[in-house]
Amino acid sequence: MSTTQTSNETATSIPGATVDLKLEAIPIPVSDVDRAIRFYESLGWKLDADFWIGKNFRAVQLTPPGSQCSIHLATTAVPGSAQGMFLVVSDIEAARSELIAHGVDVTGVFHFDGDHQPVPGPDPGGNSYFSYASFADPDGNRWVLQEVKTINARQPKIQNNQIGVMRARFRKRGHRICGKESLVVVGLEKHLIPEAHIGVVLDDKNPFVRY
Repeated sequence: MSTTQTSNETATSIPGATVDLKLEAIPIPVSDVDRAIRFYESLGWKLDADFWIGKNFRAVQLTPPGSQCSIHLATTAVPGSAQGMFLVVSDIEAARSELIAHGVDVTGVFHFDGDHQPVPGPDPGGNSYFSYASFADPDGNRWVLQEVKTINARQPKIQNNQIGVMRARFRKRGHRICGKESLVVVGLEKHLIPEAHIGVVLDDKNPFVRY
């Protein structure tokens, strides 16, 4: 029996997870904690905690508006080394305008072509998940705005080669994904969708988005 066979058999015998593992916070490396607090609070992020543990560790946590996940300001990693954290917004132009009003340097809206190269302007079809903009904090940690609009009954056909890309993006953003045969059910956050528990269904054999 090969090592590959042994590994595969072991993997398939592992039972499914029964305990929720909720992403609570991610570290954002900064050089000046007080400056970072001022920056994020100026964007409307809530300062949840700011206290010292002993003489050498300062615990600082902030939460973006509407988010279930927070950030910790960290000084143990290279400042500015956090890149590509996603912030989902329902209206990317409104989000850009608000950030710019707070003095933030935000890129123009862009989307990706078939070779995953950035192209100026929003997604030509106006589809959710495919229009972006980005900005950085004073240390250079870069955030990505991604537009997810209120879901309606009419959505465009998704090409076969986009299924894997969308799955990876959903998993990266922490959406709950449950695989069942050829279907992937994605549970979207309630604060994005007025009707609770609406999901996106991707079917590999007939790749349309359905609700």
